[in-house]
Amino acid sequence: MEHEENCPWGQNRGLLTTPLRRPCEVRKCAVWKDLKTWFGYTGASLPKLAFEEVFRDVAHGGSGLYERMAVEGGNMLREASRAFASKKAESNLLINSVAKQLFNSYEQKKAVGLVRQLYIQKEVTIMNDSSLLDYFAKSYLSAAQFLVSPRSVSNYVRVLLSFSLNEIAGQDYHKNPNEWLSTLLQHIYHSQAFRHLPCESDNQLLRDMFIFFDYQHDYFLPRIRECFDNLDGTSQASQVPGEELLVMFGSNYFRELYKAHHGSDRNMLADEFAQSQCREFIQSKAIELFACIFLRLHVVFIGEKVDYMTNRTPDDCRIIFMNLLGAYLTSGGATTDPSFNPFKAEEVTCGKDFNQLFSQAKVEEGHQKLPQQEAYMENVFQKTMGFFTQCCTPNTEKDTTKDNELPIQVKYDKYSKNANIRIPLGKLGKMEPVDYRTVLKRNGEKLMELAVSNNKSVPRLDVNI
Repeated sequence: MEHEENCPWGQNRGLLTTPLRRPCEVRKCAVWKDLKTWFGYTGASLPKLAFEEVFRDVAHGGSGLYERMAVEGGNMLREASRAFASKKAESNLLINSVAKQLFNSYEQKKAVGLVRQLYIQKEVTIMNDSSLLDYFAKSYLSAAQFLVSPRSVSNYVRVLLSFSLNEIAGQDYHKNPNEWLSTLLQHIYHSQAFRHLPCESDNQLLRDMFIFFDYQHDYFLPRIRECFDNLDGTSQASQVPGEELLVMFGSNYFRELYKAHHGSDRNMLADEFAQSQCREFIQSKAIELFACIFLRLHVVFIGEKVDYMTNRTPDDCRIIFMNLLGAYLTSGGATTDPSFNPFKAEEVTCGKDFNQLFSQAKVEEGHQKLPQQEAYMENVFQKTMGFFTQCCTPNTEKDTTKDNELPIQVKYDKYSKNANIRIPLGKLGKMEPVDYRTVLKRNGEKLMELAVSNNKSVPRLDVNI
C-alpha cells in the first residue's frame, strides 16, 4: 500500500504481516492516495492546511467549504459528464433508430436533435447517480471505506473532483485534466455495469431498470418477463394497469406544479390544469420516447442480442412500459397488506421518485445557475467543458476582463433555439457608474433590448421584448 510522505502508518508498515491491502488508517494519507490515483494529483503529500480546510465538514468543525465544494463538484461532474456523453452520442446507433422508429420522414431531421438531447440527459443521470458514485468510491477509493451513507460517499467524490479541477494545492501539483478526467468518467460509468448474464443487452436493461426504476434484482423476475411476452393486455402480475398509475402520478405532478407557480389556494383551477396537461401527456409521444431512449425497449428482446434492423413498434414499446409500471410498482412487499391501496402514491413500492419520468421526457435546456455564495470559481461550466477538446472548443485564453468591464455572455443552443444570457450583476457594485444597453438580434430581426445600470443604489436590469 502506497503512503504519502511522512505518513506514520506507512512508516510502521514493516511491522505489519497481513497480506491484505487495507486502506491507510490515517485519513489524510487515504485522501492523498485517492487524489494521486484518480484525480491527477502529483504531490508527495497533501498540505495539512489544505486538508484541514477542504476535507473537514461542518459536523466535524469545518468552515463549510467542504459542503460548498461538494455542490460545485456536482456541477462540474454534470458538465463534464455532459461533454463525455456528447462525444458518445456522435456515433450512437440508438439515436437514429429511435428517431426513425417514432417519427415520420418529415419529422426525423428535427427529431434527431431531440433524441440526442434526451440520450445525453440519460447518460448524465447515470454518471451523477449517488448510488453509482457510492459503488465506484467503495470499489476504488481508500478514504471512502470509512464513510457510511451513499450520500456522504458521493459528496466525497464531488469534493475530490472540485479540489483537483480548481488546483487547490497549486498548478504544479495537478496534472492537466485531459490526462485523467476522461478515464475517471469511464470508470464511474462502468463501475456498476452488470456482466453476469450471457446477453449484453440483458445486462444493460438490468442496469437501466436499476437506475430509473430502482429494480433490486440481478435477474428478471417472472412478472418482468411476462411484461415483454404479454402484448395483448395488462400483465397478470399487475394489480392495477400501468396506465392508471401513470395518470395518477401525472395528475399529482401537474397539480403540484400548478400550485407551485400560482399558489395552493386554487384547487379547482389546479385540478383542471392537471387534467388537461395529463391528458396531453398521455396522448403525446413522451412515453414512447422514454421507453425507447431510457430503457431501449424497441430493440431489447430478453435473451437475444440487439439488432437495430429488428425493432418493436411504438405501440408494443408503450404496452411493455405500461406493463412494467403495473407489475413492478404494485407487486412489491407492500401488497401483502390487505389495506394496501395502489392509488396512494406513498404506498407504491418503487424507491425512485417517479416524477423523473415527467421531468426527463421533456428536454430542459440551459444550465443550472451556481449559488452566488457557493461557487468556488466563476466560470466553472466553461472550464469543465473545455477539458474535452474532442467535442468542445478549448478555452485557452485567460480571463482578461477588467474590473470596469461588464462581461455579458450569450449562448445559443442550435437544438432548442433558446438563448442563455448570463449577466454578472454582482460586479456592478465595484464598478464606476455604468449605463449599458445592447440589442439582441436573430437573422437581422430585433428580439429584445437589454439595459443594465448601477446609477441608483441597487443594480438594475431592464428587458424590453
